[in-house]
Amino acid sequence: MSEPLIGNLVLLFLQLALPIIGAVFIGGILGSLLQRALRIEDRSIGFAFKFAGFVGVLFLSSNFMGQVCAEFATRVWGAPTTYGGT
Repeated sequence: MSEPLIGNLVLLFLQLALPIIGAVFIGGILGSLLQRALRIEDRSIGFAFKFAGFVGVLFLSSNFMGQVCAEFATRVWGAPTTYGGT
């Protein structure tokens, strides 16, 4: 293993977690602005925007996230063999 495992793990975490955290943060800000503009005191509006941002990012980037996880697993364990083949 010529590449540092911890560095790759931190990079994987940043690539997977930061888009989700950013979407939840932006959703919270949008929900808060909507609550203030409409003078609504219901807390579920903020949650709904955060949840929508979370689901949206997962839906839009699931292919990318799966590819990044597969590449990391290949770097850690090597190329997988199918059914014991070479």
